[in-house]
Amino acid sequence: MTNLIPFPTPLSSPDSHALDHHIGQAFLANPTPHSHAVQFYDSDAFLVDTVAHFLGAGLQTGDRMLVIATPDHRAGIVDRLQAHDVQSAISDGRLMMLDAQQSLCQFMVSGAPDPDLFRDFLGRTLTKLQSRRNDGPPHARLRAYGEMVDLLWKDGNPQAAIRLEELWNEAGNEHAFSLLCAYVMGNFYREGDTARFMEVCRTHSHVLPTETFAQLTDAHARLREISMLQQRARSLESEIAHRKELENALRLALRQRSSAEEELRACVKREQQARERAEASDTYKEMFLGILGHDLRNPLNTILTTARLMKVRGELTADGEKRLNRMVTSGARMERMIAQLLDVTRARLAEGIPVD
Repeated sequence: MTNLIPFPTPLSSPDSHALDHHIGQAFLANPTPHSHAVQFYDSDAFLVDTVAHFLGAGLQTGDRMLVIATPDHRAGIVDRLQAHDVQSAISDGRLMMLDAQQSLCQFMVSGAPDPDLFRDFLGRTLTKLQSRRNDGPPHARLRAYGEMVDLLWKDGNPQAAIRLEELWNEAGNEHAFSLLCAYVMGNFYREGDTARFMEVCRTHSHVLPTETFAQLTDAHARLREISMLQQRARSLESEIAHRKELENALRLALRQRSSAEEELRACVKREQQARERAEASDTYKEMFLGILGHDLRNPLNTILTTARLMKVRGELTADGEKRLNRMVTSGARMERMIAQLLDVTRARLAEGIPVD
């Protein structure tokens, strides 16, 4: 079960406030056995102070300590612990400091922590750390601070970070230690990080808030901060819900636009097909007229030729010749009309007129 560290009772003494102004200081000074706490932070200075308080209390009681951190954080922790003779603790093996990135390399396989390699790494490390435990007091305990999970999260691998937290919990069943982890709050700024943030909290027995909340020593100020956080959470939830509504409306509008575009394309296609049919119809009409013109001109030529021969031979009477002249004149006019029709048809049908 995850516990939010309870607020220490405010004291009237300025010295007491100076020593106990961070929420969870009492827990850090005397963590419960097999505890697995997480400290969220915004600034490195606050994190270093918190870890120094966690380790400094252990140095005073003769506990063994393991630190797995980045070079900058290790240097900052050592600097904060100068008053506790930290160099002697490092020299005699009571305080072991390891590099977080190098430690990850010892058990990460294909972007995920290998359980067997992690157990081997942790077992060897704790064995080495506890090898001189007989030199300390009989009640000496083991405290560990690690930020490998924070590195994994910053590298965009939250699944591996959660799995490593679970492996630490499994190791806590085999080894007696109090573990403190840390995550910068900047890891959880996206909307989809809420579920993962809750998953981080789930894998820890105790949760310590960032310095913004931890530095509030007045109970009423803490209640105001909690209320403000609740209001911001509700406001954010409302904003997210509104944004989802807008996104749904946008998706609907895009689908409607897509349907309209599809219908427009269908209309354009139908218009093109209608135009092609109309053009084909015009073509067939021109072809029909051309064929008809040919079919009319051929017998007309025969009629005109015969009539002209009859006129030349003088085989008709005067009245018959007049009728023949009228027939030749009308035939010639029809011949010119057919020729004009064929000229227009040939101009429109560049491929010519098919004639059987």
